[in-house]
This record gives sequence, structure tokens and C-alpha cells, in this order.
Amino acid sequence: MKLISVILVYFMICLGAEITVTQSANEYALKYSDSTMFRILSFRKNETDNIFISLHYTLGYKSEALAHEILYIDTLWRIAESNIEIDLTSADIGYPMEFPDVIRNYIDTFNRSKIWQAHVKAKKKELNYPLMHEIIYEADIYRPFSRLLEKYGYKVASVSSEKHGFILKSDLRKFGFKGNEIIPMPFMLYWKLEKIKP
Repeated sequence: MKLISVILVYFMICLGAEITVTQSANEYALKYSDSTMFRILSFRKNETDNIFISLHYTLGYKSEALAHEILYIDTLWRIAESNIEIDLTSADIGYPMEFPDVIRNYIDTFNRSKIWQAHVKAKKKELNYPLMHEIIYEADIYRPFSRLLEKYGYKVASVSSEKHGFILKSDLRKFGFKGNEIIPMPFMLYWKLEKIKP
């Protein structure tokens, strides 16, 4: 992965892309941009601390796949860790609909979940946050990201979310499903992290 990151930086330079760094009292942000799009990886902390505890990833365009973004996150993270002290307790890289590879896996996971289907049978379109979080966590839906976390010595301890709804029939069909599936959608998804014990 280190060689891939070096190659990626080389291609960034060749393609006219640039990485800019900004820092405030509580945020260290790296922005990868070219003439058509941007990505921002930021690390946040309390103003009184020196250690950055939260990771946030933002896209200024529609992603091809989370697996594709991991190379950029990894490259920007490497730059950051040589300049700031990082000890993460949380992360936010976007909700499932932002990544075509994640959303297909996400829908399929809820379709196959016996406990979610039992909930739908009993409650129809009623949100159950603890159940949603359990399914997302247990299925490791964001596997490319969880593998990257492991590389840096972290694991996902739990999941939380905000701003919920259900996936639209048109979106379900767009991703190859029938359209009548009842699939909850958190529009903000957070990962609580822990250090992997040696």
C-alpha cells in the first residue's frame, strides 16, 4: 500500500492535481483538488488538546466507489500523520448512498437480514436505530474503510447515525433491486473507534 500511495502522489503531480493543507485551532485539513473535483480529509480536536481524535472525509463529486477513495484517504492520512498527533476515537466518511459499491452491499445486507425482515413484517416502515446500527456494524458494510483503519491500528467499536429515512423506489431500481424493499437510510453515519490491542 505504501508503494501505491507513492505512485498516487506521482500521478497527482503529473495530472495537475494539488494537495493543500489548512489548519485552524481545532482542525487540520488536506484538500486534494484538480480542475474538476476535490476531496478533503480533515482531522479534528478540541482547541485545548494537541491530539486529533476525529477523522472526516468529504467529496466534492460523485464517487466511483469507496474502494477507489481509500487510496486517496490513505495518501492524505500519511501526509497528516507526519505533521500532527493522531489518536482517533471517531470517523465519518459519508453515508451509504455516496458510494455505489457500499450501497449495493448495504441494500443486500438489509434484504438478507432475518432480524430486519422480521422487524419490517411487524412494524412496516418504522425506524429502529439500535437494530440498524447492529446490522451495519455486524455486516462490516464499509469493509475497505475498516481494513484501512486496521492498517493504522484501529477497529470499529460501534456505529451511530442521524437524519434517517428510507431508500426511494427509484434508487432501489437504479441499483438493481425490485423497488419494493424497505431499507432504512441514515444520511449521517459515524464510526466509534478503538485502538487495536497489540
